This record gives sequence, structure tokens and C-alpha cells, in this order.
Amino acid sequence: MPNTLYNLYRFKHSYSLAICLWCLSLGMTHPAQAEYKKPPTPTGNDAPDAQTTSIAATRGVCNPAADRSEQKANSATLTALAPYSHVGQSSSTHPTFTWYLPDQESYPMEFWLYEFDPTSYDGKGKQVYQAKLSSSAGIMTHALSKEQASLSPGKTYVWQVAVICNPNSPSQSLVVNNRVKIVPVDPTITTQLNNSSDGDYPKGLAYPKVYPLGSRRAPRTLTDRLKRSDIYAQAGLWYDALAEVATMPNDPQAQNLTLKLISQLAATEQAKNSPSAENTKEIKLIETHQQNLQRIIETLQP
Repeated sequence: MPNTLYNLYRFKHSYSLAICLWCLSLGMTHPAQAEYKKPPTPTGNDAPDAQTTSIAATRGVCNPAADRSEQKANSATLTALAPYSHVGQSSSTHPTFTWYLPDQESYPMEFWLYEFDPTSYDGKGKQVYQAKLSSSAGIMTHALSKEQASLSPGKTYVWQVAVICNPNSPSQSLVVNNRVKIVPVDPTITTQLNNSSDGDYPKGLAYPKVYPLGSRRAPRTLTDRLKRSDIYAQAGLWYDALAEVATMPNDPQAQNLTLKLISQLAATEQAKNSPSAENTKEIKLIETHQQNLQRIIETLQP
């Protein structure tokens, strides 16, 4: 009996030690250094000259007088946190959309999603989704719920966010648009995601559930999410990379990686990277988007 109790004690002690060592290793793990690599040069309907929707609001905030003391000079407007010089991609049929809003006061918002129609003057085809939201200052995210119809791989969609500054005057609303292309699942990326948790758990402990490509359910640990974001970023899946970290606004490491991703996006938003580099209007829009992204980074940096 004494030997049994002693062995039980040794087992509990060893198991507790394994857990402690694992926790310490997680604490010393450096977050993944995401490096967003934009997809190959777009052609046809994916080229930015076919993106006829605007990317930035014409005014900075709904109520400039109320926010003047809290805003920096030349602060960013309502901005879609997505590429403009090229069409951002997602492997999820229920992607997460992200934008930045400087207004401190809460306003009604509306979110729309349309099929992309290159023959339409504004690029909007059939409406496939609409939601009513309430604004909050800073980075906001909105994910399509699983109850909604899945978006189709291979198709491009236009998404639009509007802040209703004055319900009685629609012309005062802040509106921003962008596009997303849903791409087929890449088996190589799936393998990388499935292997991203290897080595994080000591023997004898249950491994985390592996979430499929495109899933918006949170992995078990922060480390997993940082790794997944890095994998998505290197694969050119902007929406998926940002969603992994932007949906964790209270975690310093996730915040840091979010800012790094936005910084790398700003670096890619250059007219020389656009197939329509000779289009004066497109050049101006790309430059405006890049400036807004840089201002957002300056505003959010600790």
C-alpha cells in the first residue's frame, strides 16, 4: 500500500511538472511573425481597375466637433482593413470582414454583401446578405454566421459598410466598400494548419481539436491562432490571416500581430503593384488607402 501511494504521488508530481513546463514553454514562445504575401498579379475581373466601388469615406467621422479633442490631425476615416491594389482572398465560405472606425460615439451601422458584377457601374450584383450593427471605435469585425448561405469558391463578392450618422439624411452616412474572392481549399495549407499545433502539448495530455481550413472557431491556444495567422498570411489569404488575430482585441500579442499585418498591407498598397498603375483615379485611391492604413497604425500603436 505505501508503494502504491508513493507511486501515485510520483505520478501526480510528474504530471503537474509536465503541465508547468508546458505552460512555461508557451510563455516563452515568441508569437508568429506574419508576413503577408499578396496573391499573384490579378487579371480580368480581379484587377483593381474593375473595382469601381470607393474604398474610403469622404468625411472622417460622423460628428467632427465631438471627436475633435480625441482625434489626431489628419486621422484615418472609416477604412476597410483589406487590400485595394488587389482583391483580398479568403478560403472560408463564411469569412470575417474587418474595418476601422474613429468615431467614439456609437451609431447604427449596416453591412451588405453582393455578388460582384463587372458590368454594373458600382460592381454590385445580386445582394446575398445584410445585417444591422452598432458601431464602436477602433477595429470592428463581422463574420458571416454558419446559418447564412455559404459563399461560393471561385466567386468574388463586394462588401459594404455604412455608418448611419443621421437616419433622416442618408447622404451624411459614411460608406466604404471592398471586395473578397473566395478561393478553393489548398491541401498544402490544410496540412500546415493541421501540423501547426505539433509539439505544444506534453505527452499524456489531450491534443487540441484540429479545426478545418476556413473555420472561424477559435483554436485552443493563442499560440495556435498566431501560427495559423502566419500560415494564412504567407499563403496570401488576407481575410483569414487578419481574422485569426483581429477577433482577439484584448490580447496584447494578437494586437501586435494585427498591427504588423496592417503595416504589411500598407506596404503592398502601392500604385506600382497595381495592374492599372497608369489610371490616375486608381493611383489616387490606392494612395489614399495606404495613407489611411498608416494613420490607423499610428493611432493604435501603444
